[in-house]
Amino acid sequence: MHPAVLFSLIWFFILLLHLIFKLSILNLLFDLHLQTLVIIFFGTLSFSIGSFLITLLKEKRERKKFGDIYNNPNWLNYFSSKLQVIILLITCLGLPYYIYQSYKIFLLSNIDNFFIGLRTELSYGDVDLGPEKYLTTVSYISMAFQQYCFYKKKSINNYFFLIISISTALIYAVFTTGRGPILWVATILIGMNFLHGKNFSFKRIIITISLFIVFFSIIGIFFGKGGNTEASFQDNLKSSSEVTSSYLVASVNALDLKLQQNIPPNYNGNNSLRFFKALGQSAGFFKYEKVPELIQEFSFVPYSTNVYTIYYAYISDYGVPYALAMLAIFGMIQTLIYNKAIQTKNLRYSIYYSLTLYPLFMSFFQDIYISLLSTWLQVIVITELLILCNRIIFEKND
Repeated sequence: MHPAVLFSLIWFFILLLHLIFKLSILNLLFDLHLQTLVIIFFGTLSFSIGSFLITLLKEKRERKKFGDIYNNPNWLNYFSSKLQVIILLITCLGLPYYIYQSYKIFLLSNIDNFFIGLRTELSYGDVDLGPEKYLTTVSYISMAFQQYCFYKKKSINNYFFLIISISTALIYAVFTTGRGPILWVATILIGMNFLHGKNFSFKRIIITISLFIVFFSIIGIFFGKGGNTEASFQDNLKSSSEVTSSYLVASVNALDLKLQQNIPPNYNGNNSLRFFKALGQSAGFFKYEKVPELIQEFSFVPYSTNVYTIYYAYISDYGVPYALAMLAIFGMIQTLIYNKAIQTKNLRYSIYYSLTLYPLFMSFFQDIYISLLSTWLQVIVITELLILCNRIIFEKND
């Protein structure tokens, strides 16, 4: 579960699946050019170098200072049962209102299918869920917190709270109308189980991911991606298998297609620095510069896709060297969190580790490190508030 190992394994399996699918389900899939494979190789190498550099620095520090696992205060190692109930209530009580707001947005679409209509309006319309959208992030943190509590104290109550938190997080993920967030729930489960579970294994990772991919495919039918509710089981099985397979590997072909077009970098940071430009506009800067949408245009390889792996946003902005440098930085950050998590196993780094596995696992799909920076700021603020409340409750008890 070391970040460098995970990143390498993920890309190995994606390229292996690309070969398998091309010979079976996606037999029309375009061939990959050597240039794309070389960039992926050096990207994996850059991420690993950044990751192992942090690991080497950690080992040098630990020769001078024993690990700080014993220096953690109680409020970082334990949890407040009151807080456990409060954050679960927030996600549960907020869910009906979140669904109601989603339904109001769906009505604007004039489309019969609820999820297709909602996705159309959220993706291409001018509407927004408003503050309710932050409940999705809260639900993921709540789930990680409940899982932490369960591993610390395996009681009936904690097991019940965990099941409720997983269920609500999945519902929030489904109502985002994007299927990627469903896999976020899976990575939180895997991350927490790795840190605190006694029966963690590679087999359990495969089983968890497989179950979520099945759920992912079923939800795709309701989203109108890979089937529809009126088609037969056999037709849906065939189309959903093709779409799910395309979801896993077509982004690599889309990157390959963009690279073959030899489009020079734009040197404006529109893709990777979008958050900062949007923030600047809200502060009154860059008034005459349009902030690009997160949703990219579709490419056909020949299967349609509008995602281009983690590489494209950085390559299109400042070229391949910039992409490799950013991957090295992400390797460092990911490994810093990983080292802290396995060293302390406290509440803070357990939550951060389990949530940040998502961009690593989804690197084959698109960039989620910088393009979703606003979401990561939400994660930091909500997590630190949770920890602060936990500390206040413990200090009052003392």
